[in-house]
Amino acid sequence: PPSPSAPPRSPSASLPCLPPNLGPNSTSIASIFVVQFLGSIININELREHIICHLTSIVGRLPAPDVAIGAITKTDHPEFDNMQVIVGNQLLEQEDRSRRVDEKVAEVLDETYRRLFRVYESVSSYVKVLEWSHELPKEEKLTLASNANHEFWDYFLLNRIYIPPRLYEQIRTMAGKLTDIANGFTSVRRREERGLVDGVENGWTTAFKAMENEAGPLFKSLVRQIQERLGIQDTEETDTTKQSGGDTIG
Repeated sequence: PPSPSAPPRSPSASLPCLPPNLGPNSTSIASIFVVQFLGSIININELREHIICHLTSIVGRLPAPDVAIGAITKTDHPEFDNMQVIVGNQLLEQEDRSRRVDEKVAEVLDETYRRLFRVYESVSSYVKVLEWSHELPKEEKLTLASNANHEFWDYFLLNRIYIPPRLYEQIRTMAGKLTDIANGFTSVRRREERGLVDGVENGWTTAFKAMENEAGPLFKSLVRQIQERLGIQDTEETDTTKQSGGDTIG
C-alpha cells in the first residue's frame, strides 16, 4: 500500500488522461486504465481524478471547479453518469479488497510472532546453565519447547500465503536456528545421561552462548522487520529479546 507520507503529485505532471480513442461505449475503460497506469498511481483519489478527466474529455464537459473529485453528479450525458457510477464502484471494491488483505497480513504476522516468541522463550529457558530451584526440570522444559515448536510450524505453514516472501524466509531461518540449538543441547544431555561426560560442559555453554550471540540478535532483527512491515516506528529501540521476564529475585 502507498506510503501516507508520500508528497502529492500534480495530476497533469503524473498521469495523463486516457487516449481519446476510448469512447463512452468502451466497457473496459476502468480496466484498461488500471492496467496501463497502476504502477504510477499514488492513491485512489488520483486514479479517480484521471478517469473523470478522460470521461469529461469524451463528452466535452469538465466538472465545475468546486465539485469534489469522486462526487457522483448528474449531467446531461447519461453515458458520463453511468460511467461515474461504474468506475466509483470498481474503485471502492479495489480499495476494500486491499484493506482486507492488509488486515489479514497484519493478523497473520501478529500471531506468527506470538508463536515464534513462545518457541524462543521456551528454548532460552531450556538451555540455561544456571537455574532457580523452583524451575521445571530440563525434561519438562524440553516438552514445552517441543510443543511450542509444533504449534508454531502448524500455524506458520498453514498461513504462509499471507506472509511476505522476505519475512517468510527470515522467520523460517529464525525458527530453524532455535530448533538446531535445542536439538544440540538435547544431544549433549543424552550423552551425559549415558555417562559420556567428555565435552558435556562445553556443550552446555555452547547452547547458551548460541542463544545469546546468534539467536538473540537474529530475533531482534526479525522483530524490527515485522514492525516495519506493519508500519510501526519508534524513536526508542527496545530489546525485544528480553521480554520473557517472570523470574523472581530472592
